[in-house]
Amino acid sequence: MLAELTLIGYVGSKEFKIAEDGRKYAMIKMATDFFSKKDNKTEEFTMWHTVFINDRYMVERAELLEKGDLIYTRGSLKYSLHNCNDGTRTITPYQSCDKLRLIKKGKAHLESDQQVLELMKEAEAKRLKEIEDRKKARPLFDAPAQEESYPFEPEVIDDELPF
Repeated sequence: MLAELTLIGYVGSKEFKIAEDGRKYAMIKMATDFFSKKDNKTEEFTMWHTVFINDRYMVERAELLEKGDLIYTRGSLKYSLHNCNDGTRTITPYQSCDKLRLIKKGKAHLESDQQVLELMKEAEAKRLKEIEDRKKARPLFDAPAQEESYPFEPEVIDDELPF
């Protein structure tokens, strides 16, 4: 079974911690907006999401994010169970992130989903170009294939045993 969650929204707050095993992880509070029409009036609502990042390289990328940056995240939907002070238990959903992309740096208020899609395409094209440029600047070593050879010829021993 799969419960995958894709979010496109704005960075709110960030928190970095170190786990008991010494690995660093990040918790990002992320805001997404949605609109509702009532009586010919459009109302904007903001929902807050928690994004959990424990991949070393994505944590490093998350450190570069600033409040208001527009980001894309993808990951699985998970739940944590908390015991409250009053004896009750609460279930909190969060995203365990396996993909993080910066769409636009800085505070960008976008009017439509189409603008977001255009910015995502531009960001992905820029990322792919940077990858290609790195490949050109640092070509991979292409050694000719060689036959596997041994430093000596194995000795054949005939012990004249009947089996």
